[in-house]
Amino acid sequence: MRWVGLVGGFVFLLACGVAAFAEIPEANPDDLRGIYKSLSGGPKSLEPMRETKTANGYLRFLAAPDGAVFKALPPG
Repeated sequence: MRWVGLVGGFVFLLACGVAAFAEIPEANPDDLRGIYKSLSGGPKSLEPMRETKTANGYLRFLAAPDGAVFKALPPG
């Protein structure tokens, strides 16, 4: 029984050693570009940019981000 364990362990270590020296496959640049494009997402926005300033440089409006509000301070 002991010999079976020793021989099995030796075969396992031998197989790991052979696998460690296996050739690493080359990366295809086209595949990497496809992965990068899928991670970076689509176009940033399909809506046209809105003008936020007047001709004098003042802001047209002030808005809170989605899901948030600006609380008005009481006068005084």
